[in-house]
Parts: sequence; C-alpha cells; structure tokens
Amino acid sequence: MARFFVALTLLAALFCAPIARAETPDPLKNLIRLQVIARSDGKADQEAKLRARDRVRAAAVKIVLGAKNSDEAFERLRLSRRELSEAAGARVEIREADCPLRVYGRLVVPAGCYRVVRVIMGPGAGRNWWCVLYPDLCATNPLEVKALAGDGHVAFYSEVMRWVDAMRGNGS
Repeated sequence: MARFFVALTLLAALFCAPIARAETPDPLKNLIRLQVIARSDGKADQEAKLRARDRVRAAAVKIVLGAKNSDEAFERLRLSRRELSEAAGARVEIREADCPLRVYGRLVVPAGCYRVVRVIMGPGAGRNWWCVLYPDLCATNPLEVKALAGDGHVAFYSEVMRWVDAMRGNGS
C-alpha cells in the first residue's frame, strides 16, 4: 500500500511539472511596465525619482494614447525614447527584461519577462519604483483607473484552478 502512495505521489509530481512556467502567463504578456531607479536611497534622490516618474508617465500616456494594442504602444515608446529621456532627465532603456512580482491592491502582476520602460537616474544605486505603464495602471489607486483604449481588458487566472478544472473535465 505504501508503494502505491509513493507511486501516486511521483505520478502526480510528474503530471504537475508542465504546469510550472518560467514565462509570463498569456493574459499578462501584453503589459508594458515602468521602472524608475533612483540615483541613491537619499531623501532628495528618492523625491527626484518620483518627480521623474510623474514626468515620464505623463509623456508616455500621450505617446501611447490611441494605440491599437500593446505592440503598437511599445513601438511608439521605443521610437520616443529620446523624448522620454528628456522628460525624465535621466537615461531611459526600452526593452524586454525580467521583472519582479508586484501587488497593486488586489491586482497581482507575477514575476516574468515583460516589456519595460526603465528610467535609470545617475548610477541607479537607489530603490526603484514599478508600475504597469500600458494599460495605464500607474495611478495612486490602480483599481480605479480605466485602462487606455487598446488591448481590451486584462484577465487574470489561477494556473492551479485551471489544473483542477482540467482534472474535473471542465477546463480547456
């Protein structure tokens, strides 16, 4: 009987292994994130980081306004890197990068590879600030912000619940 449970446990582990993914889940792959890294952790540099964040966000919202989808928004941002850099008064990188998990109220954006507008002030040795730039969820209370017209709604799901539904025969 013990062998049965060991075998069942190993089978379950093998069956569940494909569920774990290193890549970003599909509903989130269209997000564009904003990261602003301060020069240092000093009070003045942290305040400057927040001012740069506000200027970059304001410029970025204008740049992507009316974009049909996140690909178009990202291309517009990429082509406007110099404008964003001038708004920030700092170096701006626009590329794909690994990003950490972030929680915005009840909204959870998992760690993964995302398209990022990264603002680096000076040597970039201070604390950083993150938000979702597209659709625009960078406001103080992101749950009350309407996303920019474009990709439509962002759907979140639980990989575990998808697995449970699939086991029941209810899932895709």
